[in-house]
Amino acid sequence: MARVTIPGYTIERELGSGGMAKVYLAIQHSLERKVALKVMSPILAADESFSKRFLREARTIAGLTHPNIVAIYEVGVTVDNLHFFAMQHLPGGDFASRMREGVSEAELRRVL
Repeated sequence: MARVTIPGYTIERELGSGGMAKVYLAIQHSLERKVALKVMSPILAADESFSKRFLREARTIAGLTHPNIVAIYEVGVTVDNLHFFAMQHLPGGDFASRMREGVSEAELRRVL
Protein backbone atom coordinates (compact mmCIF):
# COMPACT_ATOMS: atom_id res chain seq x y z
CA MET A 1 0.00 0.00 0.00
CA ALA A 2 1.38 3.38 -0.98
CA ARG A 3 1.69 5.78 1.93
CA VAL A 4 -0.61 8.79 1.76
CA THR A 5 0.83 12.01 3.19
CA ILE A 6 -1.31 15.03 3.94
CA PRO A 7 0.26 17.88 5.91
CA GLY A 8 -1.70 18.52 9.08
CA TYR A 9 -2.97 14.94 9.40
CA THR A 10 -1.67 11.65 10.76
CA ILE A 11 -3.26 8.68 9.05
CA GLU A 12 -3.97 5.81 11.44
CA ARG A 13 -5.52 3.18 9.18
CA GLU A 14 -7.65 2.50 6.13
CA LEU A 15 -11.38 2.36 6.81
CA GLY A 16 -12.57 1.32 3.36
CA SER A 17 -12.28 1.78 -0.36
CA GLY A 18 -14.46 2.09 -3.42
CA GLY A 19 -14.09 2.63 -7.12
CA MET A 20 -13.20 6.30 -6.79
CA ALA A 21 -11.35 6.66 -3.48
CA LYS A 22 -10.06 5.22 -0.24
CA VAL A 23 -11.17 6.40 3.17
CA TYR A 24 -8.74 6.61 6.09
CA LEU A 25 -9.11 7.25 9.79
CA ALA A 26 -6.81 10.15 10.65
CA ILE A 27 -6.03 12.72 13.31
CA GLN A 28 -6.39 16.37 12.32
CA HIS A 29 -3.50 18.07 14.14
CA SER A 30 -4.92 21.59 14.33
CA LEU A 31 -8.03 20.55 16.25
CA GLU A 32 -6.75 17.26 17.71
CA ARG A 33 -9.76 15.31 16.47
CA LYS A 34 -10.38 12.11 14.55
CA VAL A 35 -11.56 12.57 10.99
CA ALA A 36 -12.29 10.42 7.98
CA LEU A 37 -10.12 11.34 5.00
CA LYS A 38 -11.45 10.43 1.57
CA VAL A 39 -8.53 10.36 -0.88
CA MET A 40 -9.06 10.08 -4.62
CA SER A 41 -7.61 7.05 -6.39
CA PRO A 42 -4.25 7.75 -8.09
CA ILE A 43 -5.49 5.93 -11.20
CA LEU A 44 -8.42 8.34 -11.56
CA ALA A 45 -6.56 11.49 -10.52
CA ALA A 46 -5.13 11.95 -14.02
CA ASP A 47 -8.64 12.19 -15.47
CA GLU A 48 -9.92 15.76 -15.08
CA SER A 49 -13.57 14.68 -15.25
CA PHE A 50 -13.11 12.38 -12.24
CA SER A 51 -11.30 15.11 -10.33
CA LYS A 52 -14.21 17.48 -10.98
CA ARG A 53 -16.71 14.83 -9.92
CA PHE A 54 -14.79 14.16 -6.70
CA LEU A 55 -14.70 17.86 -5.82
CA ARG A 56 -18.38 18.24 -6.74
CA GLU A 57 -19.19 15.43 -4.30
CA ALA A 58 -17.34 17.26 -1.50
CA ARG A 59 -19.04 20.57 -2.29
CA THR A 60 -22.46 18.94 -2.44
CA ILE A 61 -22.02 17.25 0.94
CA ALA A 62 -20.60 20.45 2.45
CA GLY A 63 -23.71 22.32 1.34
CA LEU A 64 -26.03 19.99 3.24
CA THR A 65 -26.88 20.18 6.92
CA HIS A 66 -28.66 17.16 8.34
CA PRO A 67 -28.13 14.96 11.42
CA ASN A 68 -27.58 11.92 9.17
CA ILE A 69 -25.03 13.53 6.84
CA VAL A 70 -21.40 13.93 7.88
CA ALA A 71 -19.84 17.39 7.93
CA ILE A 72 -17.01 18.27 5.53
CA TYR A 73 -14.13 20.02 7.30
CA GLU A 74 -11.58 20.60 4.54
CA VAL A 75 -10.89 19.96 0.85
CA GLY A 76 -7.33 19.84 -0.44
CA VAL A 77 -4.57 18.04 -2.31
CA THR A 78 -2.09 15.48 -0.94
CA VAL A 79 1.67 15.80 -1.41
CA ASP A 80 1.24 13.36 -4.33
CA ASN A 81 -1.31 15.70 -5.96
CA LEU A 82 -4.38 13.61 -5.11
CA HIS A 83 -7.61 15.37 -4.16
CA PHE A 84 -8.94 14.65 -0.67
CA PHE A 85 -11.57 15.84 1.73
CA ALA A 86 -11.64 15.59 5.49
CA MET A 87 -14.98 14.83 7.05
CA GLN A 88 -16.59 14.00 10.32
CA HIS A 89 -15.70 10.48 11.49
CA LEU A 90 -18.60 8.41 12.75
CA PRO A 91 -17.51 5.22 14.51
CA GLY A 92 -19.53 2.12 13.81
CA GLY A 93 -18.60 1.19 10.26
CA ASP A 94 -20.02 2.02 6.88
CA PHE A 95 -23.69 1.79 5.94
CA ALA A 96 -23.31 -1.29 3.70
CA SER A 97 -21.54 -3.25 6.46
CA ARG A 98 -24.16 -2.26 9.00
CA MET A 99 -26.93 -3.41 6.66
CA ARG A 100 -25.22 -6.78 6.12
CA GLU A 101 -24.91 -7.25 9.89
CA GLY A 102 -28.55 -6.36 10.34
CA VAL A 103 -30.10 -3.34 12.01
CA SER A 104 -33.25 -3.01 14.03
CA GLU A 105 -36.31 -1.38 12.54
CA ALA A 106 -36.02 1.40 15.14
CA GLU A 107 -32.43 2.17 14.11
CA LEU A 108 -33.36 2.13 10.43
CA ARG A 109 -36.22 4.58 11.08
CA ARG A 110 -33.84 6.87 13.00
CA VAL A 111 -31.34 6.95 10.12
CA LEU A 112 -33.84 7.29 7.30
